[in-house]
Amino acid sequence: MNTFTRIIGILAIGSAVAQAVEYKTLYKKLGTTSDVIVDVLPSDLVEVIGHNRYGNSDLLELKIVFKDDSTMWNYLKNGSNNTNKITDIKGVILNSDGSFLTIKITHAEELTQVGPTSVLVIPENSTGNYDVVVESSGDMTTWSPFVSQTVQSDAAKNFFRVRIVKK
Repeated sequence: MNTFTRIIGILAIGSAVAQAVEYKTLYKKLGTTSDVIVDVLPSDLVEVIGHNRYGNSDLLELKIVFKDDSTMWNYLKNGSNNTNKITDIKGVILNSDGSFLTIKITHAEELTQVGPTSVLVIPENSTGNYDVVVESSGDMTTWSPFVSQTVQSDAAKNFFRVRIVKK
């Protein structure tokens, strides 16, 4: 197997990995009557990040379908800065012709991140002793041990990583 074949194989494997965040743009041509629908999981977080309507009205009609099949109409005005986030829905329907709507869909696995009030066991289900090493770098190439300290916000940008080393 030559190098080119191996690289293509790696790219093909990498492209099959699920994304934790998706962006979808719904577009309904001017003069069309059928709605444009996108399905989401009730555990997803949906956020409108862009929209516009062309033609006679500057109001975009958006229908939200909840997981219990109830619906709610939402009207977005051109130029409005809508940062609404919604969850527990199973679909978004773009009803206005001559319009587009871009949404960001964040999947549940991305929403359940470890925070300062939760505990993470690393490595889980392993035996032996481990060192947890925190390191910092300004270029992501050269890494230095990082001892717990206050990090100044006006200092140069630093990257941090955690490594686990078995003793």
